[in-house]
Amino acid sequence: MPSSACGGTFTAQGKALPERATLTVKRTDRLGTGTLSSVTVAADGTFTIADLPRTRRSVTFTVSRPDDDLRTGSTASATVNVTR
Repeated sequence: MPSSACGGTFTAQGKALPERATLTVKRTDRLGTGTLSSVTVAADGTFTIADLPRTRRSVTFTVSRPDDDLRTGSTASATVNVTR
């Protein structure tokens, strides 16, 4: 299967996360859940996830930002349908 990429903007209280913030990425598919490489937020507040899907059908990517001294952590998920 070819590699695929998806991305997004993660906001906290309506504001994009700061540049170089690190996000944890997990992938869940019919084979289970695994942690992917962390991604870093770009200057414009966006991030990109590159992945080689292990299976076809539904795959859910969950992106998380941990707690820090100023903010509580947050999580967002997106489900994509992987086809050939």
